[in-house]
Amino acid sequence: MLKRLDQVDYLTPNETEFAYLYENIFGTDEKQLKEKAIRFRSETKVKHLILKNGSKSVMMVDSQNNIAVVTPPKIKAVDSTAAGDVFNGAYAVALSKEMNQKDSLEFAVKAASLSVTRKGAQPSIPHLEAFQ
Repeated sequence: MLKRLDQVDYLTPNETEFAYLYENIFGTDEKQLKEKAIRFRSETKVKHLILKNGSKSVMMVDSQNNIAVVTPPKIKAVDSTAAGDVFNGAYAVALSKEMNQKDSLEFAVKAASLSVTRKGAQPSIPHLEAFQ
C-alpha cells in the first residue's frame, strides 16, 4: 500500500477514513492528529495530505510538511451528504484558477460549508456566483 501512495498528489480523507488508513499502515498510537498526519505524509510520500474533520477543521500537510489549517464558519448544517465531494471539487477549481494552497483550502471550505446548509446532494452544490 505504501508504494502506491507515492503517486498520489492529493489525498483527502475525512477523519474516519484517515484513522482507518493510519491504523492499517502504522497500527494505533497515542500521537496527536498533527503528528500522525506528518508521519503519514512523510512515510507514504503522498504529496499533499488534506484531512477533513467536518465542522472542526481542515488540515493540509504539504510535501515539505508545512501545515495549513482552516476552520469552517459556524453554520446550521442541514445535510452533509455531498460536503466531501463539494470540498474536493471546489479545491480542484481553486487550484485550476492558480490560487495558492491556503486560498484554495479556504475556498473549498467555504463551498463545503455552503453545501451543508441545503438538503440533497446535487441541489446543495454551490455555484461560483455564491462567492461573488
